[in-house]
Amino acid sequence: MHENTMFDVSAGQRQLFLDDYGIAQIEHLTRTMHRPDKKGAVIRPNLECGETALQTRSAPAWDPEAGVYKLWIITSTDVPGVAGTTYVESEDGLHWRKPVLRQKEFKGSLENNFVTLDPALEWPENAIMNVVYDPNDTDPARCFKGLAQCSIREPIASPDGIHWCKLDAPPIPSSDE
Repeated sequence: MHENTMFDVSAGQRQLFLDDYGIAQIEHLTRTMHRPDKKGAVIRPNLECGETALQTRSAPAWDPEAGVYKLWIITSTDVPGVAGTTYVESEDGLHWRKPVLRQKEFKGSLENNFVTLDPALEWPENAIMNVVYDPNDTDPARCFKGLAQCSIREPIASPDGIHWCKLDAPPIPSSDE
């Protein structure tokens, strides 16, 4: 193995090996690929609460401090013209909960999991998308980063993935929505 292909795996950390990259030699082991179990959709709209469709532009982000995966979902509702970003979290990636965030009123109630940059904004200006977790940022208030809005992407940051603020950075023009 070449010196530049070595990497460290900390004790107790799991590592998925899909190929021989980073492996010097294999002894007394057999490579086995297991068939995944089909689970179907693990996050579904809550039709009783008025959610009609879900989609995401983010991948689940593991938050090591909270010990959960976090995900931001574009949520359509049964109220014409009303949509927004909702937040869900999971300890295992299969069982997701929708914590009550009390950030955005929907159908006269704050008892929902809508997350917003500004409660006064409506769709599509209230969109929060493309969220990533950045453990290397020296400012703990910026460990989650994302983009707000659909037509012009405004860089945003959050300490927890729930409370967001705009960054002092120019917007990114976009016409993909």
